[in-house]
Amino acid sequence: MFASDEAEVAVLAGVDEAASAELLHEPFFRALAALEGHEGGSEWRALIAGLVVLRLADRRIASAEGGIWHRPQLVPESGFTPDVPAEVIVAAGAAVAAVDDQDSVAEPLRELVDSAGAVTADDLPERLLAYGHALHEDSRWPLAADVYRTALRFAAAPHLEAASAVHKLVPYAYDRLGRSLRLIGDLDGARSAYEAGWRAAYFLNDGYAEQLIRISQAKIPMHLGNLPAAAAALDAIIRDAAVSPETGRQRARRIKPLPAGDRVEIMALARHDRGLIATLQHEFNLAAEHYFAAWQSYGDPDRRERVWTDLALNFAEMGWHDTAREAFLVLYATARRREIRLIAATNLLELAVLDGQETLFESYRRVLHEAEQSGSLPADVAARFALYEGRGDARFGTSESARRAFERALEIATRHRVNEVTIRADEALAALRVGRPVADWSARATRIAGTSSVERITRAVRRARRSAVAAPR
Repeated sequence: MFASDEAEVAVLAGVDEAASAELLHEPFFRALAALEGHEGGSEWRALIAGLVVLRLADRRIASAEGGIWHRPQLVPESGFTPDVPAEVIVAAGAAVAAVDDQDSVAEPLRELVDSAGAVTADDLPERLLAYGHALHEDSRWPLAADVYRTALRFAAAPHLEAASAVHKLVPYAYDRLGRSLRLIGDLDGARSAYEAGWRAAYFLNDGYAEQLIRISQAKIPMHLGNLPAAAAALDAIIRDAAVSPETGRQRARRIKPLPAGDRVEIMALARHDRGLIATLQHEFNLAAEHYFAAWQSYGDPDRRERVWTDLALNFAEMGWHDTAREAFLVLYATARRREIRLIAATNLLELAVLDGQETLFESYRRVLHEAEQSGSLPADVAARFALYEGRGDARFGTSESARRAFERALEIATRHRVNEVTIRADEALAALRVGRPVADWSARATRIAGTSSVERITRAVRRARRSAVAAPR
């Protein structure tokens, strides 16, 4: 550890005090309790595997805290770490092997159990972050927060090897913890996590992490509905990244300015979030410009697909259905992640309903039903699919088939807290009960005029659509 600076050590070891007072991994126990009566199912097996592997990680953390650590030259003949019984490691591996391959946490859990069971576990925090990220992306935010806190406990433990590499992950662990806490409504916890992460980044002279956390902090006023404050914070970040690679504070601290690639990525992240705010404020032309600029700047393919999805949704909000359809078709044909392709299919289904294209509606419905039956449709997508299917049946089919679809949408949305779908499905069922038409809640009465810049973006979307059709899958 950095014994030369006690303040720095304190910052890097500053694990959330509230979490330390709670039962370790309580969110996992709560999630298991909620599955009472469904023991043995795929979700139950994934939770059990996660809990068992985290318990294994706890043993490694306790060993480090007790001063027990192992160098590579001390690998025992058994191949197992000597401070954890071999049967514990074998049991953790068996639990992970039982997780369904298509579950998004399967691969991160395999890598995590390999790390936690290794003689030297210096990459354990990195593997914990990957597992937490998979849980976060699957909207299992309480579980993700627990995993991030576990990574921070490991970083706070004494290490004989690779302490510097472990500490470099601390700001990012706090940033991810803050994101998960924000999404479960714990805004005070999120603020504390962001502040701790910013302090760690400052002490580590990690300018990229500092800017990343600034972007995350802007989401707090956004979450509270103070969109002007969030927009102003993001605009400041964009200006800082664009005007100068080195701020006055950086010069005073004598640290290197951000590399050009990092500055471009920070600007892309900020512009992506700025686009989301502009969409919420119904500034659709401004939103399209920010989304497209972010898409052009992103290096990460997953982020490019996400912002392209937001661009397509923005065009749908504008009433530009043809452009939105072309953008979603690009994702449907080329997206790397199956989840993104299914999101595109769900939105293409909705556009088919809005534009009265029954043949297309039936085509996308078949695709989505197959995904739902195979268990590969994420819960929020499944809720929206059922909602749009009900709307399609109300338009093309019978009121009875529409009622069944809306009831399915209401059940899924209530169980998984997809609040917007819960409201829409309830409204639709109320309309069917009294014989009123189901409202076209997504239809815009008039198409919003586009700026010349947005017209150029539509041409780029059209070119991307032609390339997607020509590209082999």
